[in-house]
Amino acid sequence: MDITKAIADTLDSVFSDIPIYTENIDFEEDDLKGPSFFVQRVSMNVIPHLFDMQKRLYRYNIVYFPKQEDTREDVDVMAERLAIEIQQIHGIARMTERNFEITESDPPFLELHFSFALEVHVMQDDGGKFNDKLDYKGGLKDG
Repeated sequence: MDITKAIADTLDSVFSDIPIYTENIDFEEDDLKGPSFFVQRVSMNVIPHLFDMQKRLYRYNIVYFPKQEDTREDVDVMAERLAIEIQQIHGIARMTERNFEITESDPPFLELHFSFALEVHVMQDDGGKFNDKLDYKGGLKDG
C-alpha cells in the first residue's frame, strides 16, 4: 500500500474540487494553481520488534496553497476543516502529532502547513524482506 497515495485519496474524498500534488512542483513552469494541496513524506522512523515485526512512524506534511488573492481568514477556515475532517487515513492509522502552521512569503503569499505522524506496524514477508505493499496487522482504535 502506498501511504502517500492513501493520504491523497483521503484528501480527495473530502476536497474533490481541489487538485492534489504528490510530486515536486515546478514553480517556474506555473504548475501550481491555487487552491491546491501538496503531500510529502518528511521522514520515517523504524523500530524493530520481535517476530519479524517493525513499528514505523511516518511523518508527513501537507501544504495547502490558496488562491493568491485569498485572505488569512480563508486559510484559517481550511485549517479548521482539515482539523475536523482529516483525522485518520482509513484502514491504515489515526493521525497523531497533528500541527497546523500558516506561513507568509513575498509578494504576500500564504501557505498552510499541516504536519502529522502515522504509526504503522509491518511484518516481514516470506522472502526475507519487508513488503513494499505494507502488509500490516491492526487497525484503528476508537477512543
